[in-house]
Amino acid sequence: MAAVIFSLAYAALLTLAQYRVWAGSEFSRPFINSPVAEVVPLPEILRQYVFSSKLGYFLFYSFGRFWLGPLISLLAAAAFYIFLRSLKKYQERFFEDGETELGFLAALIAGWPAFIVFLLLVFPGVVLVAIYRRLFTGEMYTTLGWPLVLAALASLLWGKSLIIALGLRVLFI
Repeated sequence: MAAVIFSLAYAALLTLAQYRVWAGSEFSRPFINSPVAEVVPLPEILRQYVFSSKLGYFLFYSFGRFWLGPLISLLAAAAFYIFLRSLKKYQERFFEDGETELGFLAALIAGWPAFIVFLLLVFPGVVLVAIYRRLFTGEMYTTLGWPLVLAALASLLWGKSLIIALGLRVLFI
């Protein structure tokens, strides 16, 4: 929960800082006093009730720059958490206590678009850890804890580079 709150609080802090910067200059003040232009393709309900106000352009800019990434990360992590919970319901032995929550946290920390790299690393990571545990420790079953942690770490360290290498630049926000 702390990671979710931090993510949203950080977006709010950036939004407030952007407002102060634009409000502090005569040159940039029109950005906080203008609605979104009519040529911007938006759903009519959003245009009418949110982006047609005096703060319309500022809200549009702030949402695209500061809120969209964390919200997509949160949705992706929530979807991954739901997947892990359904997998746990199907086969309890894949998980130790708290590993579904660890998966949610790891996915949230990976963020968007490194979440794609995270997913691509988690499942082969499970196979590799299972092979290691089978050969060197003799254990028959492997839980998802270590593969989740290792995939999150790898996506933090090399996520951006791997997204570019995979030709997925279009996912950057």
